[in-house]
Amino acid sequence: MRRLTRIIFAVLLCICLGRKGSAQGVTGSTSIDFDEVSGMLIATCETDLDATTQVFYKATVECTVKDDDGNIVATGRFLDKKGTQGYAQVVLSFPGVPGTNYIASADHSLEVELERSVDPFSGQSDWYDPFNFGDLEKLHDSYRNMYEWFGPGTGQTGQTK
Repeated sequence: MRRLTRIIFAVLLCICLGRKGSAQGVTGSTSIDFDEVSGMLIATCETDLDATTQVFYKATVECTVKDDDGNIVATGRFLDKKGTQGYAQVVLSFPGVPGTNYIASADHSLEVELERSVDPFSGQSDWYDPFNFGDLEKLHDSYRNMYEWFGPGTGQTGQTK
């Protein structure tokens, strides 16, 4: 009976004193749609930060639309300069040519919000990257034909008019 009481006490102690775990996240999405009423193509590229990540980083997104021949039809870039929105979004609209395929691609990334001092005597400083998102950019992963993913990377999706 004593052993059972100790086990129950240990389990309850772990449950009550356990720390809450959470992950920091960045979500990127890229879409392209055709509005039949206006005849316009609309590409939307967005980078979203969760609340914890938003404290240390600013969202940025660069959106590009190309035609069948690889010509750039539309492009735009947005940075959440003050870091207050928690997301960056670019919406591009343009008239489409019938029979042409269009591909929307986006570069979703973060800019570090805070600088930290490395050496107070020399004045040298470094960026504070507490969640190591800078290391993810070194992977050079690409995500073809995907609508949404976590972390930095490039996404592409296509639409035919």
